[in-house]
Amino acid sequence: MPYQNILLCVDSSEESNKAFNRALKVTNENGAKLTLAHVVDIPIYSDYKPYDAEILNVARTSAERLLEEFKAKAVESGITNVQVILESGSAKREIIKTIMPKVDPDLVIVGATGTNALERVLVGSVSEYIIRHSPSDVLVVR
Repeated sequence: MPYQNILLCVDSSEESNKAFNRALKVTNENGAKLTLAHVVDIPIYSDYKPYDAEILNVARTSAERLLEEFKAKAVESGITNVQVILESGSAKREIIKTIMPKVDPDLVIVGATGTNALERVLVGSVSEYIIRHSPSDVLVVR
């Protein structure tokens, strides 16, 4: 049975670019809808006060630009049904608890590693968390 609704979780890492290229191929092969998702990472391990509004706005603006760049490339590749979702918080939690219920994907695609090395060391990788908690198929791209 072909995939109809694909969720691609992106950041600015090289692994994410590889996952994006694989997602384009899988989406085109299946004639699927593609949702691009990014989470503005607010560290959960920090002793500092939460990000102030200005820093969060800069991060959100950068993330919006990242998502729009990925979306433009997806449309350029021939994918006509592309959505974007932007959330803030812990990436792995937001993907599982907020984004996946909104999107209801039958396939989630992620890069093997992302940009937040410290969180990966302290609490495990986003891709590992998604593999363990996703009700959908997961494709991890190296």
